Amino acid sequence: MDIKKPLIYISILSTILSICLYYDRYALYFDATQNKTHVLSSKALSVLKDFDSPVLIDVYTPDIKLLNQVKDELSIYEHSSNNSLIISYNNNAPSIDIVKNPYLQSAHLLVASYNGHQQYLNIQKHIISESNFIKMLETLRLQNNNWIVFTSGNGERNPFSNDDKEVGLLMSQLQQQGLNVANFNLTDLSSIPTNTNLLVIAGASIELPDHSKNILRTFVQNKGSILWLVQPGKSETFNFLNDIIPIRVDDTISVDKEYQKYGLPSPGVVLGHTNEQHSTYTFASSLNLFPWAHKLSSIQNYDDWNISNIIQGNNSDILAIEASRGKQHIVVLGSVDFINNGVIENYSNLNTIMNIIRWQHMSQKPIILPSNNHTNFVISDLHAFMIEYVFRIIIPIILLSPVIFRGIKHIRRRRRVCQ
Repeated sequence: MDIKKPLIYISILSTILSICLYYDRYALYFDATQNKTHVLSSKALSVLKDFDSPVLIDVYTPDIKLLNQVKDELSIYEHSSNNSLIISYNNNAPSIDIVKNPYLQSAHLLVASYNGHQQYLNIQKHIISESNFIKMLETLRLQNNNWIVFTSGNGERNPFSNDDKEVGLLMSQLQQQGLNVANFNLTDLSSIPTNTNLLVIAGASIELPDHSKNILRTFVQNKGSILWLVQPGKSETFNFLNDIIPIRVDDTISVDKEYQKYGLPSPGVVLGHTNEQHSTYTFASSLNLFPWAHKLSSIQNYDDWNISNIIQGNNSDILAIEASRGKQHIVVLGSVDFINNGVIENYSNLNTIMNIIRWQHMSQKPIILPSNNHTNFVISDLHAFMIEYVFRIIIPIILLSPVIFRGIKHIRRRRRVCQ
């Protein structure tokens, strides 16, 4: 008798039995972590432990299917947080009094609150991956230690005044959103504090003294970010930085000869559109009002800087421009009157400047996460069958082969003896 034949018969029979067993089982689901989700990286676990009080996470959506999906996605963070995350799920859209940012127009929102600050994720547009969720939490934590600073001492607009020409409304809007905002006299400092995330220079109307110029140069060279709003007629107050920042403020004011077509009071009051390709663009109205804005241009041959136009006028003049390198962003707007109390609530000015500031401020601290493309360790039905077949059939056959061989040989010997 050929020894191979019994093995072939056994293998075929085992295969048939295993296939029957497989189809009898309606679900084969393998999860290496035993919790239907992936394991968080060490960086993510470290961020979750950095909070000294609980982070409140509120999820809002009228879509019950989406709500349950988000609940599954957040379960691993909740289980790993050691009570540093308190999550609630709401089957309704967020109300206006809950969200501090009035420019978020979404019925599907995740709101994270910590020590009076808020961060948001649009759960309809973004998958809650480890990268964006942990980055949001890290940004939320860093908000306690980093500041947006308005300068004074060189004829800047007053961030505490409600007069039409001042900029108090912008300051109050930033504070209402839980951002740390301060004001200091540039001439009194020996250097800009290291926890200054964004320096706002709102219309310096006199030429800066050498001491202040040196402080600003050092700040830029140390990768600091600046939002500079030009005082009309004072282009030279910024242009001393032309040798280290590739942006130039032209002497000429942008004019639009078709101003009457748009119902504007003067050719020096122009309309500008936010660049759809820029990070600060939103799907809300992007039309902005610029009174007496200087034309802006870029300076070539700065290899380490990237230049982007943020706002362009109907006459093609550049009204807001950005130079960036890494996480450093220098943004220049052609007129400080873009944000004065009498103008800022016209068109999309307030929305645009808030988006610019939040974008500059929140991008200052890079969140370095490991290359982590974890997904749920779920095996398809076919792969599950193959694994089950190997462990239930093939491996037992291999282990039993010596016993089967010996049994067959023993039977053959007995037959020979009997003959």
